Amino acid sequence: MKICILSGSPHKHGNTMQLVERYTAGAKTSGHEVTFFDTVRMDIPPCMGCMACKKKSDGCIQHDDMEEIYPAVRDADVLVFATPMYWWNVSGPLKTAIDRLFALPFNIRRGGFALKGKRLRMLLTSGGPPRRNCNPNWRTWAARCVTSPAWSGSASSRGGNTGDQPVADDAALLEKAFHAGAALN
Repeated sequence: MKICILSGSPHKHGNTMQLVERYTAGAKTSGHEVTFFDTVRMDIPPCMGCMACKKKSDGCIQHDDMEEIYPAVRDADVLVFATPMYWWNVSGPLKTAIDRLFALPFNIRRGGFALKGKRLRMLLTSGGPPRRNCNPNWRTWAARCVTSPAWSGSASSRGGNTGDQPVADDAALLEKAFHAGAALN
C-alpha cells in the first residue's frame, strides 16, 4: 500500500513529527511504502483561483513544489494530513497544499476523480483537549470523505492534547500512532 503524508508542522522535531515518525515506522513494518512531504519547507504559493486547471490546462499552471506532490497523491492509497492545530484548524502551509489539490482531476471527462477511493488519515496535535481542539476539525474532514464523490473513501485520525506534555513523553499516544500505521490494510 502506498501512503502519502503531507505535514504542516513548522517544528522538525516537534509533537506532530513525533506522531508522524511513529505512524511511518508502523506502516513500514507492515511493508507499506511511505512518501513524506514537509509543506512548510516547500515552495507552495496559494491557489490563484484562476480555474485554468479546470478549463484548459492539464493541471495547475503554477510551476512549483506541488509538481512533486501531485503524482504522489495520485498514486497513494492513503493520504495523511499531519498538523498541529492552529485556531482550531490545520496549519497554513498544509491548508495551502490542500487547496492546491484542487488542480487534480475532479470530473469524469478529465480522467475521473483523483481522490476517489483514497483513505484519509489525520495526525493532529493541539495544546488542549482533542474533543475541543481536534475533533471539530476532524469531523469536518471525515464528512468530506464520506459525502463527497471526489473522495468516497474512509477516514480516521490520531491526535492528542500535547499541552504541557510533549508527545515524546506520551508512550500511549506514540504506541497508538505506531499501531495506526501498522494496521493499514
